[in-house]
Amino acid sequence: MDGTALSARHSLSPEIAQLVARHKPGGPLERAFYTAPEVFAADLARIQHRHWLFAGYAFQIPKAGDYFTYRVGTESIIVVRGRAGEIRAFHNVCRHRGSRICSTETGHAHRLVCPYHRWTYELDGALVLDTRREFGVDKEDLSLKPVAIVDAAGLLFVSLSDQPPDFSEALATIRRKMAPHAIARAKIAHRPTPRNTPPPPTTCSATPPCSIPRCSPAWMPSWRAPTPASAPSASTRAMPCRP
Repeated sequence: MDGTALSARHSLSPEIAQLVARHKPGGPLERAFYTAPEVFAADLARIQHRHWLFAGYAFQIPKAGDYFTYRVGTESIIVVRGRAGEIRAFHNVCRHRGSRICSTETGHAHRLVCPYHRWTYELDGALVLDTRREFGVDKEDLSLKPVAIVDAAGLLFVSLSDQPPDFSEALATIRRKMAPHAIARAKIAHRPTPRNTPPPPTTCSATPPCSIPRCSPAWMPSWRAPTPASAPSASTRAMPCRP
């Protein structure tokens, strides 16, 4: 929690308030907590849109122009590496007509170009088009909307809040504990082509088969750190381009 008083938080609808009132501490949640659109919207407003969220790894975008997109509810975020190596995040929305700029989950671009009217943005979010003559608005006022992002020893966290909560204590702890693993210098060893990738198996492939779900599906690319002795064995989620 960030210290905000409960009364100042996003107000609950009467329907959700009744669900909460009926819930018995330690008991199971009613079905509506998992299925009701109102509960999902409240979760987004009260938690996902206000706090810091883990979005991905720095090694997913090793070169300038590399990007991946991250989705939170209906919101889409572009995480891109700039020409000087810096990592930035922007709302994946063109400032002209609100079109989605990057439709693929990962990719590389010299500039970010909206497919609708070809509005073009630099990797730092600045609009290239001179809009003063046609629209009467300076292009500096039409840059991509930034999203707060921090790099914690190769782990990237974003916040959609205009005033993100203090993350400094957790950030310092994450950086200290993750530094020995050199995740920032890790590389994706293999990324299968999406259209040729079979669906991930749902059960163990042992003989005879068991019913334990696989924890490392085939579509998850492994990452390999440069110092195997200190690096953990792990996988990160795949972000293939859509066909």
